[in-house]
Amino acid sequence: AGKEAEAEAEAGTGTGSGTAPGSGPVERLTGTGRTDSGRSDSGRTDTGRSDTDRTDVGRAGDPTANDRLPGERPGTPRRSRLRPGRQVVLVGLGALLTVSALSAALLLYAGAEDSSTASGADSAVGYRSASLPEGWRPWQTRLRADSGLPAEYIPVNYDRTGCLTDGTDLYCGGTGFVVAKVDAATGRTGWRYGQLPQTALPIGVRDGLVFVYTEPDSTQRRLVALDTRTGKQRWSRPISASEAAPLFDGGVLTLAPDHYDVIAYDTAGKELWRTSEPAGINCVPSVLGDAPYEVCWEGDDFLDTRPFTLVRLDPDDGTPLERTPLPEKSLALGAVGGRPLFLKAETTEEVYQAGYERPYDAFLRVDPDTGKVTRIPLKRALRGAATLVDGVVYFVRTSGSVTAVSATSGKVLWERTTDMENLSAPVVSAARDELYFANRFGRLLALESGTGAELWRTDALDDPGDIATETPPRVLLVDEAIVATAGNMAFSVNPDEPMKSGSSVSTAGD
Repeated sequence: AGKEAEAEAEAGTGTGSGTAPGSGPVERLTGTGRTDSGRSDSGRTDTGRSDTDRTDVGRAGDPTANDRLPGERPGTPRRSRLRPGRQVVLVGLGALLTVSALSAALLLYAGAEDSSTASGADSAVGYRSASLPEGWRPWQTRLRADSGLPAEYIPVNYDRTGCLTDGTDLYCGGTGFVVAKVDAATGRTGWRYGQLPQTALPIGVRDGLVFVYTEPDSTQRRLVALDTRTGKQRWSRPISASEAAPLFDGGVLTLAPDHYDVIAYDTAGKELWRTSEPAGINCVPSVLGDAPYEVCWEGDDFLDTRPFTLVRLDPDDGTPLERTPLPEKSLALGAVGGRPLFLKAETTEEVYQAGYERPYDAFLRVDPDTGKVTRIPLKRALRGAATLVDGVVYFVRTSGSVTAVSATSGKVLWERTTDMENLSAPVVSAARDELYFANRFGRLLALESGTGAELWRTDALDDPGDIATETPPRVLLVDEAIVATAGNMAFSVNPDEPMKSGSSVSTAGD
């Protein structure tokens, strides 16, 4: 199964583009990419946050409700044979980004073998040490709300804590925390931006700038570009308070504060173009495979209550090009080989019960040049938060079961049940053939990407903070060092020695 997945990827399946922040229960196709449990607090889904943002198409799911308290006996770490010669794949948060779970236990896919060995007994075939940033050591850094906050200030939620990576630099933020630059090798905090915590994590890094949101109040949002070296503000622009601002190949795509125009800015803050639809048509910006799109529907209802149209925009002038009608409840996953990929819901009925996970029965692949839709049926309906990585879609249920499916054929590659609930979206190390996940309390899990066999898991953090149950975890790679956020902590471990954990070295709010 693993070789088949690799062959499909090499044949041009491409890499899933979960656009940053990026990254809710109700599947609004505006790019939440989130496939689980019911409706968010406000009944709107997003990519940037669970209560307001609604765009950033291409993010994967976040199944992190009702996490189990730590205390399960951790398994003994194991090491598998490694296949060298493939480049590390970074699955961002922001990229900002969506939020899934995998884990140990029973390999269900017939004929697959568990090639793992006991911890410390490295396989004689192909083993090598992880490539780590220069000067790297295990670390933990506490992210926290600025101590200068007014006493009456209460963050809306803690849903969007996380980091983006640029080389060996991390840019961390989220509801409850100011934006901070963190050294991925040591965990030490550099500059910080803002007085009040930002209500969305940084959304992208490009051309020496990191792009973040500021929200003076619930009715305003500004897109802000910060100098990555100094943290100084270069420019800011007002944008819609309810939509994300994803980066595309030519700049950053936004929705105007009045919600009528989709506007593209270059990285210097210059308006490149704007486009609008006729009266009665609502549109929100989206980016799939680094290309600009808008998602449009008629009327004022939320997008998930009706069919919609995916509109490809000319990246040079914003002219609407191909238009593709898609059914309601379709979920944007990203792009494979430059072709947008959606999940089709088996049922579109509204269900608000806790823990509900909508079933999906097909992939919908869109030809960007013609708008033609190819339906790729699934052998059976699958549930869970869906994340597209390297031509494979991982369905992760809140209970911990994981299913890996080929994005090009719809074939199930492997399935595994686990006892670790509500994990993050996976990040893939192609160089090591490993998948990594974090849970709300800082436990990490590694699976073999080709078979789903468990390699190792770690203990929870000693003190993930008092918001751990409210904060979805995130995980990413810097070189091959694992960096994760859980609760109000960011931390890093070596995948060769995952049990070694560094002590807290700095506090992002100090």
